[in-house]
Amino acid sequence: MMGSASTNPNAPAFIIKSVFQKYDKNGDGHIGAAELMELAYDLGYYMTGQQSQDVIKALDKDGSGHINFDEFLVWWKQNDKFHLFENKDKLQKVQIAVKAFRKLDKDNSGSINIHEFNIFFKETCVPGGAFSPAQESQSLSAFKQADKDGDGHIQWNEFHELLEKLGVV
Repeated sequence: MMGSASTNPNAPAFIIKSVFQKYDKNGDGHIGAAELMELAYDLGYYMTGQQSQDVIKALDKDGSGHINFDEFLVWWKQNDKFHLFENKDKLQKVQIAVKAFRKLDKDNSGSINIHEFNIFFKETCVPGGAFSPAQESQSLSAFKQADKDGDGHIQWNEFHELLEKLGVV
């Protein structure tokens, strides 16, 4: 089993990259289901082929069917990254959240801008879907709270955190 220092979410990027490369057996820049199963096993987590596929679906933001390094990095930096392997109910909720994120990310940029967020806000918080000035202000406020790094876009991890606060996942 790998040392716990290597599973540290605050490890330097080059360490995380070396972990990714170790399990990217064919060097194609992606980790597939079999490679993920090996990584999990080496870290003390057994998963079936189906569980591995489910985890891939939950982590695969670009829909490629594999985990690229950027997706791996987001996952690795989560403190509870291995909880996803253990909790099927949570995994299913995360899969639903991923689908919602992809649906909202209309331009496939990998993030949600304010216009895309307004769609989400209208669908979930505004009966009838028409904004009043107060509701538009609430949407902007919620967007700013979710946009932790202040870059004007909500990344997957920020969206997931928002859904956790709302009790959705």
